[in-house]
Amino acid sequence: MPGRFWNNMSLEGYNQIVGVNLNGVVHCVHTVLPGMRTQRDGVIVILSSWAGREFLPIAGMAYSASKTGLSPLTESINFEEGRNGIRATLIMPGEVATPILMTRPVPPSEDALARMLQPADLASLIVYVATAPRHVCLGEILIGPTWNRIYIGAGDMRPDL
Repeated sequence: MPGRFWNNMSLEGYNQIVGVNLNGVVHCVHTVLPGMRTQRDGVIVILSSWAGREFLPIAGMAYSASKTGLSPLTESINFEEGRNGIRATLIMPGEVATPILMTRPVPPSEDALARMLQPADLASLIVYVATAPRHVCLGEILIGPTWNRIYIGAGDMRPDL
C-alpha cells in the first residue's frame, strides 16, 4: 500500500492489509486444524515480519499491527493444540529480496537487494521447521541478513512523513 501512515492511509487500505496478513492466516489455520487433530500431527508455519516484532516506519502501521497479531495467534495454537501433536512456528524475517519491495515509496537499490535475505533462505528454514522431529516446537524465529538495514539505519527505512 502506498498509504502507510495515519495521514495517508484509507480505512479500505487498512482493512485490506489486515484482511490478508491477519485474517487470512486465521482462515487458513481454521481450515487445516480439524484434519491435523484427526491425525494427531501437524506443523503450521506462519510467516510474519521483523515489523511484527517492533514498529518499523517503512512498514507502516497497518502492516506492523497485522503482523504483530500473529505472535499471540501462534502461541495460542501451541497452547491449545500441542496436546494434539500440532505445533506452530512464527517466522519473522527481516527484508527479503522479493518483487513486493519495489512497491515501497523508495525501492531498495540492486546492491541492497543482493545483501538481503533471499527467498531460498526462507525456503530452507521452512523445510527445517516442517521436518524437525515431532517433539520439537520452534515457537518463534527471528531471521535477518548479516548486513541488516534495520540495524544500520538505512535512510529509506525511516521515511519522512
